[in-house]
Amino acid sequence: MWRPVLMINGFIMLIMGVMMTLPAAALYYFSGKPDYVFIQSAVIAVFLGGALFLANFGKIEKISILEGYLITVSCWFVTPLVAALPFLFNYSFEGVYDAVFEATAGVTATGATVLKDVEAEPKSVLLWRAMLNGLGGVGIVIFAVALSPFLGTGGMHLFNKENSDTEEKFLPKIRYIANDIILVYILLNLCCAGL
Repeated sequence: MWRPVLMINGFIMLIMGVMMTLPAAALYYFSGKPDYVFIQSAVIAVFLGGALFLANFGKIEKISILEGYLITVSCWFVTPLVAALPFLFNYSFEGVYDAVFEATAGVTATGATVLKDVEAEPKSVLLWRAMLNGLGGVGIVIFAVALSPFLGTGGMHLFNKENSDTEEKFLPKIRYIANDIILVYILLNLCCAGL
């Protein structure tokens, strides 16, 4: 029962760790200075996430409803905690609560902040905040679309389409739908970033 939960949480930690390298690379590209806060955070997230993922890796045939709920709840706890690592190591945040609050606000796309002067923060922190808000905007949609076929509950009627000629049910690949949503979201973010 715990294998799929731990594996998916490990995968999310891996993704977050890889995402943390982007602000570090951006700061290095623009200023020539390495950002050790994001590098340390990425190493921790990739190491822990990789260990969880590889230790529990295996084929998942069907996820039970209980496992689906456990995955959803645990991911909503793990994601902000991992996302808070760069904030925790950054001196602008006074403690764990501020770092976790900032990360949770980003992942849920609320836009709330504990920072008094956001613009005074390093560019890498600003980019990380923007990335978390972007993740929060599309994350809930992708998460719901990706999990609904495994749970066999609610939402599957959205994917069933009746063909008038053959009266057969057509179930498109959920992966393609999720990829299309992500692609549109990335394109919209790039357009907004260019303005």
